[in-house]
Amino acid sequence: MTTQNLRQIRRAFHRPSLAAILISALALTASAKNKGDIGSPRPEGKSAQQGDNWTVTGGGSDIFGVSDQFHFVSNPASGNCTLTAKIVSVGEAGCHDWAKAALMIRADESVGAPHASISISHAGTIAFLTRTNPGGDTRSEKVPQITFPIFLKIERKGNDFTSSYSQDGKTWTMVGKTMTVPMKTASLAGMAVTSHSDGNPCTAVFSNFMMKR
Repeated sequence: MTTQNLRQIRRAFHRPSLAAILISALALTASAKNKGDIGSPRPEGKSAQQGDNWTVTGGGSDIFGVSDQFHFVSNPASGNCTLTAKIVSVGEAGCHDWAKAALMIRADESVGAPHASISISHAGTIAFLTRTNPGGDTRSEKVPQITFPIFLKIERKGNDFTSSYSQDGKTWTMVGKTMTVPMKTASLAGMAVTSHSDGNPCTAVFSNFMMKR
């Protein structure tokens, strides 16, 4: 065997396969498999992906209190994960000030499910929302007067959840403190939109949504 052949073999073993590269990339994309409403909001929600942007439309009364009503674009998520996205806009003129776009990690599809979410309202208030018990009340930590676009992030480590926001996607500011939300390993994670005015849909634009497991 020649020296040249040996060099070619060594290069082949050290070069990552295309299949491995694609699998790694797919794990971080926004290929949401479950697209559904929580709490039967009106009208039915919808979502569409074009390039790096997701346009998500939802009705619903709110994501707050002891039960929620919104549209959820989600993937199954097992164990630790981190969600990030840039929120380009939430609603148009006339939209309710408390209409919300959120990144959410949720125990299940029931209306009172435990969850941890970071949201931004039409009026520009960021909120770290947590419900620790099924059907329990929702806790909120708020940061007002934020301008669009804004980057949001929520992270799960075991049952501990943290949220943060960023103007540039590089320097992050934590919202509130780390919260413990008892949740089974299997959960749902993705993008949520509520209009805070059921019957009057709100559309939010998410860019570069990413779920890292």
